[in-house]
Amino acid sequence: MFRITGSLLLASSLIFTGCADSAKWSGEQLVSQALEAGKRELSYYAEGVMVTYENGKETERYAIKEWSDAETKKKREEVIKDNERAVSVSDGKLITVWDEHNQQAFKMEVGDGMRPMSQREQLKSMLEHLNKSYHIESMGKEKVGEHQTVHIKAASKKKDALLKQMELWVDQSSWMVIKSKIDSGAVKSMFEYTKLDMAPKFTAGTFQLSIPKDIPVRDINELNPVKLVSLEEAKQAAGAPFLQIKDKEFSLKKTELTQLEGEMKRTEISLEYDKNNVSYINESLFKTPADSKRDRGTAVEVRGTTGWYWDEIHSLTWDEGGFRYTLIPTNPDVGQEELIKIAEGMSK
Repeated sequence: MFRITGSLLLASSLIFTGCADSAKWSGEQLVSQALEAGKRELSYYAEGVMVTYENGKETERYAIKEWSDAETKKKREEVIKDNERAVSVSDGKLITVWDEHNQQAFKMEVGDGMRPMSQREQLKSMLEHLNKSYHIESMGKEKVGEHQTVHIKAASKKKDALLKQMELWVDQSSWMVIKSKIDSGAVKSMFEYTKLDMAPKFTAGTFQLSIPKDIPVRDINELNPVKLVSLEEAKQAAGAPFLQIKDKEFSLKKTELTQLEGEMKRTEISLEYDKNNVSYINESLFKTPADSKRDRGTAVEVRGTTGWYWDEIHSLTWDEGGFRYTLIPTNPDVGQEELIKIAEGMSK
């Protein structure tokens, strides 16, 4: 049930503000609009549907309900698939999730670095990111249900990008995304609000969960505990020698071991490297999945094999010697060419 979290976050994070009429905007102009608008939070109750397709065939469908109180910062979200339901409630400091189908409850503290972003902040962040490698423009006004919207399209500048195109229909009165379409090649998804109440009435029970007393509320970190380990302990957990960055310019700062459970059950090793005493790059590895999919970005040659560079997050991935390796820079100036160069110099 928890695999739906990504779709839920995607749907709830696509909140755009500050649109004008049917002008054709550049990415920079859209960012400028974001800075000037969306300065107040909105309370609302909404119902929507999220559908995912693979090769034109529907693979998943979720019904979504949302309650958001701008004054108290409290939020409630429900995601329903067939007869399964997961409910989450947040008060801005603590998120609690109740998975009714599996009879499990979890909690997660929201630290300062994880505070919910305002609509204005979400828009600014997303547009600034997309503006680097996407053509962004307004397609004009369109009616979606009862809502007068502005249709925005972001198309990748690269033909082989993982996220090829995103379309958003933004309500002109609330500046909420009423409808969105995501095109990732063979996989496509669509989200649309079917009901939106901008003057909701909340009760005392709206932001409370009815979790049975005999169900423990576990810390969500217990699901996939991360442990600091030595390099030798990581080698033992891997069960076989693995590639490392051994260039003298780099120093291994931290080694972590994660035991993932559920559908992604695996042992994952993460190594964090510094360069000149500054955080520079992360290496992660786990055993190559049996049902390996190949659509993970731009195909590139690395270490004598075909790897994949994902421009959106500047990551390099390849399979070698029974392991899947991923390099992700923590230095924003590190691009594809340097990542491949670093990978070429790795050794066991």
